[in-house]
Amino acid sequence: MSSAKVVEQLVLRKVEELRDWIQSALGRPEVELRAEAASVVEQYRERMGRVESEVGLERERKIYEAISQSKSEMLALAEKMTQEVIEEVKRSVLSDRDLYGKLVRGIMSRAKDVIGGEVIVETGKEHIDLVSSIARELGIEVLRFREADVSGVLVRSHDDSIIIDGTIDTLIENNREEIKRIIYREIGM
Repeated sequence: MSSAKVVEQLVLRKVEELRDWIQSALGRPEVELRAEAASVVEQYRERMGRVESEVGLERERKIYEAISQSKSEMLALAEKMTQEVIEEVKRSVLSDRDLYGKLVRGIMSRAKDVIGGEVIVETGKEHIDLVSSIARELGIEVLRFREADVSGVLVRSHDDSIIIDGTIDTLIENNREEIKRIIYREIGM
């Protein structure tokens, strides 16, 4: 056995003897008092652990509520933005005669492909001349115009069996989800 090991064993034996001597010197009542104190300290340590756990849970609940509230507000904002974008698109299309004409021309061309050359058209009173002119350019015979409170056109077959809804409201509504996706992407949702 090495001399370092021998020295270490001697030191450990002396430390153990010293503990035994302290134990006997302090006497039984003090040992019991220390044990009781250690027990009380342990109880408080357990209580502190429970309190810390409860505080942590409460903190997590509040964070969850704040995140939920924030998401709700973001969704409401996105919905409001979607509606504002839709209204702005509608105003832009209606105020730009060339853009409105292109829109109507596309719808009328599709109607000719689907319905044929004889149609009934519903449109706003202020757009009848434009729609009539586009129909003539495309070789579509409009059997009858019906004035309607719509922006864009509703094109019907002569027996109403086929209807192509080319109103701006319908076209925008059909693209509402895409508009929302764009807005969500832009605001980081």
